[in-house]
Amino acid sequence: MGGVLVIFVALLFSLSWGNEFIENLIKKLDERGNQAWWWDERWWKDGYIEPPRNYKVKVEWVTV
Repeated sequence: MGGVLVIFVALLFSLSWGNEFIENLIKKLDERGNQAWWWDERWWKDGYIEPPRNYKVKVEWVTV
């Protein structure tokens, strides 16, 4: 009976940790503005986008 209680407590702990992890992840992904983790001034000011590694990149400029 004690083993079942230990498993139950461990399960409750893991569920609460999992919920907390997911909530924090959603908060991270929902950050806005230039303080967000994904913000990079180079994207907006210089038009810089870092290409993925081992991927051929073709760059063209079009003036309309």
